[in-house]
Amino acid sequence: ARTALFITYDENDGFFDHVVPPYVPASAAQGLSTVPTTLDHFPGRTGYVAGPYGLGPRVPMLVVSPWSTGGYTCSETFDHTSVIRFIERRFGVQEPQISPWRRAVCGDLTSAFDFGRAQPQPVALPSTAGYYPPDRDRHPDFPATAPAVGSMPRQEPGSKPTRPLKYAPYVDGSADIAAGTFRLAFSGGPSAGAQFYVTSANRTDAPWTYTTAAGTSIADTWNTKYSKGTTDLTVHGPNGFLRRFRSPGKTAVPEVTARHNAATGALDLSFTNAGATTTVTVTHAYAGGPQTLTVARGATVAHSVPLSASGRWYDVTITSPAHTDYVRRLAGHVETGAEGVTDPGILTY
Repeated sequence: ARTALFITYDENDGFFDHVVPPYVPASAAQGLSTVPTTLDHFPGRTGYVAGPYGLGPRVPMLVVSPWSTGGYTCSETFDHTSVIRFIERRFGVQEPQISPWRRAVCGDLTSAFDFGRAQPQPVALPSTAGYYPPDRDRHPDFPATAPAVGSMPRQEPGSKPTRPLKYAPYVDGSADIAAGTFRLAFSGGPSAGAQFYVTSANRTDAPWTYTTAAGTSIADTWNTKYSKGTTDLTVHGPNGFLRRFRSPGKTAVPEVTARHNAATGALDLSFTNAGATTTVTVTHAYAGGPQTLTVARGATVAHSVPLSASGRWYDVTITSPAHTDYVRRLAGHVETGAEGVTDPGILTY
């Protein structure tokens, strides 16, 4: 009735992971941060190389309590300092050695709970009959026989309920054709910090990392001469957030800004166009057929993508028949403060 039990694992159990953990930029050439990162840089010593600290591979954690029942998942970014910060919140004792960068990027685990509800009655536990020896007798060392042919474990089928999160991230791209540059502006939204990981399909000096504390934004510029005049940048953020910006370097193309609409649960798009009048095709991978929009020179066109049929998850690709090198891809989840479901695009068996 008054206990929360955290069951977690170490990095050795997470080597299967396919997501690059957040880390601070090694230098201004490799990214930026709105919060200090000095404490997250190892200065180096004999036998050890200097470099930036970051989080480790993702590992499982189970939160067992009357306020976390129901099979919910919570996809906020956490690390080992999150457990300490939960104790901070509960007992009001401040830990002075947690860096500002980790406090900006990682949560304090309170989002895994719903303290407005509780289920104090014990739940039915699965049977342990399969662990008994066949003869039901005690044995000093019961030998477990491995199967002749092994098989991979299966993930449980279907979607699971999710806790609401505070993320409202955005990344806006804009080209300066005359200067030969492309600019990205990053933010995790007004209520949560976030780290963004940027890669390039046609440059050798990637990757870059950008961190924004809650309510802040940061921007950086890429010179397209290093990618033969074209832009092809992909940005990864928390909770499945993704943006891709592919453009021809010497031609003005429509730009799009995307915002999560917490009131409607939709993805709101706004197109602008500094070049010739162009049509764009908007394709949502989760629902419906492609839609075609015309964006006149100097005009602004608003377009909303409803997400009720996909649990507020989206994967939108924008192309144009006039520009074969033009792609904008937008993926993520719109938070409204309400509970949700896991991404229906994740393969389960």
